[in-house]
Amino acid sequence: AYYTALVRYYTTLDTVTPESIHALGLKEVARIRKEMAGVMAETGFKGNFKQFIQFLRTDTQFYPTTPEALLERAAWISKDIDGRLPAYFGKLPRQPYSVEPVPPELAPNYTTGRYVGAPASASRGGQYWVNTYALDKRPFYEMTALTLHEAVPGHHLQNALALEIEDAPEFRKDFYPHAFGEGWGLYSEKLGVEMGVYKTPYDDFGRLSMEM
Repeated sequence: AYYTALVRYYTTLDTVTPESIHALGLKEVARIRKEMAGVMAETGFKGNFKQFIQFLRTDTQFYPTTPEALLERAAWISKDIDGRLPAYFGKLPRQPYSVEPVPPELAPNYTTGRYVGAPASASRGGQYWVNTYALDKRPFYEMTALTLHEAVPGHHLQNALALEIEDAPEFRKDFYPHAFGEGWGLYSEKLGVEMGVYKTPYDDFGRLSMEM
């Protein structure tokens, strides 16, 4: 009953069962794993999948050495995507956003990235937070997918446009069904392929890692 209630909460659907969600998950894991193998082949890596994962987790070329390096990468990716948005979206939000580090008091136990919105009347724009704690766990190759998800065209674009809806009840501007919010974030990660913002096979592998 608990799982059934969670499925209803996260999907908003009455016709989906926990068993069907689990079966879909197994199918998706198999699909993603197959795509990962294809991307690994693109890199020309000589070795098996386990060795490739170890290579990604340990090779210093994939990791920032300073917080500034990670923030600069996130900011560069953000602006690259910003410039491509008009080709894909007929309406863009008026509110801008910035790239900020996760506050140090939160960072040790915080996620890799997060979008922090702002009211339409605020004196600042939205904020794309990037966690600069434990840099050896913040690979560059995951930054493109993370930025697409948290900033644009992900949560910032979605939330900032919601603030501009006219004559809508206030709850509609802040209401966040997970299937809608996180579903849009995941879609944004995949849209980045069509937009051409994944520069290397490693970046694409990072996208698949996040999807997995």
